[in-house]
Amino acid sequence: MCDYKPSMIAASAMYCARVVVGMYPFWNNDLKISAGYSEQILWPCVKAMMELCNEICRDGTMEVFKKFSSLYQSRVSCIAQEI
Repeated sequence: MCDYKPSMIAASAMYCARVVVGMYPFWNNDLKISAGYSEQILWPCVKAMMELCNEICRDGTMEVFKKFSSLYQSRVSCIAQEI
């Protein structure tokens, strides 16, 4: 993730969050204007984030994964794993 600017990482995190909660379209013109990045420009960073998330979810041993897989946390980490 060090290859990307902090603003791109933040915008990509927003994109990933919208994917996880199923907020379609994942990226719209308002977000493009606010963040300053088009969906095409964000895609390499988004893909890297999703791949990292998938690695963590496959492992399933990280404490964060365990915490957010509980019903109390609405099983958010499980949603990310399914995507």
